[in-house]
Amino acid sequence: MEHIQIPGSSGSLEAILDLPEGTQRCAVICHPHPLYGGNLHDNLVSILSGACLSMGIGTLRFNFRGVGQSEGSHDKGAGEVNDIVSVVEWLRVEKGITSIILGGYSFGAVVALKAIGQVSPEQIILVAPPVGMMDTSVEPDGTLGGEEQPDAQMLVILGDRDDIVEHNSTLSFFTDAKVHSIKGADHFFASASAEIQQAVREFVHGT
Repeated sequence: MEHIQIPGSSGSLEAILDLPEGTQRCAVICHPHPLYGGNLHDNLVSILSGACLSMGIGTLRFNFRGVGQSEGSHDKGAGEVNDIVSVVEWLRVEKGITSIILGGYSFGAVVALKAIGQVSPEQIILVAPPVGMMDTSVEPDGTLGGEEQPDAQMLVILGDRDDIVEHNSTLSFFTDAKVHSIKGADHFFASASAEIQQAVREFVHGT
């Protein structure tokens, strides 16, 4: 585990990198809403990271601008897309990573969704993305901001008792994704870590 600072468009970004020797595959995992306490130490972020590491895949957890030791200030999701671009470019240039898995939880999932076209991940993992409550600039026909996106496998994890992310409408939004619904889980997925990790392991193992 390596604590690092990565150059970003609004200043340096605090990150934790776990990169097994010899791997060229790394998951970039985005945390939930910073105005509600979200940061790289969030439990769901750690669960996603652990699942990837157990498969020999590197992980990079980072704080969006204005969070922890990351410079800048919260930008309602717009500047945060640039933060994702910065860390992915750093991984590719400085660490020789050739395969990116882009993941996120809640707010982080929506920002990850908006960044797909700029970072071209191999796979995407979204946990409880609140697409119905935020301006995602994502259309149900599979485009972001009106532009067609590169093909990438996508896993969406939902709780069927989530009172923030409405289950059925979100399910219908992601018609081309693999969706894993967790029975009885709310937005915080208490006691669901084992099921989440298993779903993620099966998904990333499929490549």
